[in-house]
Amino acid sequence: MAVTLPMSVRNAQAQVIVNAIHDGGGETLPTGAPCLIIYDGVRPTDPSVPVSAQTVCAILNFPSLTPCTLNPGEDTITFEAPDDETSATGSDVNGATWARIWTDYDGNGIGIIDLSVGSVGSGADIELNSTSISTGATVSITGLTYQIPN
Repeated sequence: MAVTLPMSVRNAQAQVIVNAIHDGGGETLPTGAPCLIIYDGVRPTDPSVPVSAQTVCAILNFPSLTPCTLNPGEDTITFEAPDDETSATGSDVNGATWARIWTDYDGNGIGIIDLSVGSVGSGADIELNSTSISTGATVSITGLTYQIPN
């Protein structure tokens, strides 16, 4: 039988994530809003593992220092849409495969959530029209909601 958690516990978990994104988990952070960075290559085992051989495909900055809100009773976190004015930063060799939400604007803060990336219909956490991102291409994400696993 699968483990299940009551809504109050899932909401508490979601609030911890929101707090970590908003205040960096108590760490002193560089100035700037949190960001979502899309990478190619193998996704690390968890967000505390440093990015190493993966190539940055795109950096999308959230428009404010507090880009997400908890939806009580739904165990979900809704994010503001990242700015889509940022063009792709690296050459994409193998296709975008995963993304990380960082506590600061350039990926030098704390990794909070790792997400899968795939094409539309793939069932990935983030679905893009194409996972092939060329240097200078505009990358746009219109919405992002994270649901706490039950």
